[in-house]
Amino acid sequence: MSNFFDNFKVYLTDDFYKQVEEAEKLNEEFYNKKVSDGIYRIEIMDMVVKQSKRGNWMIQVGYKILNGKYENSVLWSFFVIRQSNILVNNAFLKSLGTPIPIECTSITQYQKLVDDIFITIRGDKEYDAELTTSFNGFTSIKIIKSYDIEKEELPFV
Repeated sequence: MSNFFDNFKVYLTDDFYKQVEEAEKLNEEFYNKKVSDGIYRIEIMDMVVKQSKRGNWMIQVGYKILNGKYENSVLWSFFVIRQSNILVNNAFLKSLGTPIPIECTSITQYQKLVDDIFITIRGDKEYDAELTTSFNGFTSIKIIKSYDIEKEELPFV
């Protein structure tokens, strides 16, 4: 009786392993790419309130760069939810350009607020954002301008 994997031995050539090695290298370059400071057109691809490993509540935001040398690169920022920085968090949420009133009365309400904002902007907004790196290596992303994405209306017959 033959081993199931024996059927695949014909595919496991030196060329196959070379292709796998090249794919892994490209994957590593993509995920470890250091994006230079500058202004980029971005979309927000993920935004959620969650707890960190240490138990701190935070807003986690995932951005995708839409143009230039770093097109399709993904960046993340984290806004810790504390009384001392709630104004900074709220300023970020306001910069996303939605008509939703920004207020924080409880963590549950804030989670719903962030979810509502994300649902409102997902696929409907793009942004110009300024990326800066601090002296200690932390990346900061500031929304400069928001754009409504115009969509084609689907013809109904």
